[in-house]
Parts: sequence; structure tokens; C-alpha cells
Amino acid sequence: DGAAGPDFSQGFGNLNDILRDLSLKPENCPIVAGELVRGEMGGRCSAHNPIINQLPSVIKNCAIASSEGLTCQPDGLHFSLEGFRIIGKRYAEQMMKLNGIQQKK
Repeated sequence: DGAAGPDFSQGFGNLNDILRDLSLKPENCPIVAGELVRGEMGGRCSAHNPIINQLPSVIKNCAIASSEGLTCQPDGLHFSLEGFRIIGKRYAEQMMKLNGIQQKK
């Protein structure tokens, strides 16, 4: 869809505008974004990951769920069942960190 152009990351600033328009404070609205399937695992959209990883520098109270080591479906777009389970846990871990919740070991 052309979203990988050099100005793509500038669009992330719009999220801060949306929060402001809704009278929401970023510190009260944690956001976790997830990486896409990585290239070394057969991911077809992995070129977006460096852009996704810029989010915490553009959006306050934002963290990234890593897709490192996660396998995918043959289409190269979707995680495998195991990959979905693991990235779900990674999303939860990042959300807990943003909310100051200690993880049980």
C-alpha cells in the first residue's frame, strides 16, 4: 500500500493529536505496537519493523513487542499458532511494564 515510504513514520505523530483531541493524556493511554514477522523468518513485510521500532521515540508511553524468533505461516504475513501465542505474551509483558506492574517469575 506504499506505507513504507520515507515519510511513513511522521504519520505516527497523528496518534498524539488524536489523544489530545479526545482530551486523553498519553501517560494514561499506554500503547503497545508489535513487530511484523521478521525477514529471517520469511516475513514479507519486515521492512516495516524499523519504522515500527521508532514509535517509542515519537509517541509517549509506547513500547514494542518484539517478533524475534517467531515463526510464520507459509504466506510470510501471519505468525504461526506458536508465534501468535508468544507475541501475545510479549504484548502483555510490554503493557505490564508500561503500567508499572511487576511480572511474576
